[in-house]
Amino acid sequence: MLKKAAVILGAAVLLTACTANKPKTEESSKQLSKMNTGDYQEKLRTDVSSPPAGKNDYFFWGKVALAETKKKYNSDQVKDYTYDGRTVNQDGSVIDSFNFNVMKNGTKHIVKTSILHEPDSRKVTDIMFEEQG
Repeated sequence: MLKKAAVILGAAVLLTACTANKPKTEESSKQLSKMNTGDYQEKLRTDVSSPPAGKNDYFFWGKVALAETKKKYNSDQVKDYTYDGRTVNQDGSVIDSFNFNVMKNGTKHIVKTSILHEPDSRKVTDIMFEEQG
């Protein structure tokens, strides 16, 4: 019983020593405060508030591609889509491509809709549809 009490007492002393807080100096408090509210938060605030380049374009051209695909195919048959990517041509024009799941005669087909446009003016030059199966 005495051994058990000594082990418990020793564990308590060790735990107290490990968790004892050192008194903070004014200088260490200032450094900690600066670290918590300084450059890191400014960078975080900037990263969170500014969307990645082209993010708004992706949404805009996705809506255009969806509307045009629904026009070409029965709108009830167009189920969902994925973004296939962006190609920038040498002349500066851009092609945004989307893969749509389209039900045709009871069978699912993939239609690739590509929109050729001018990125600055958002002028559509061409819309291409390619049935992939």
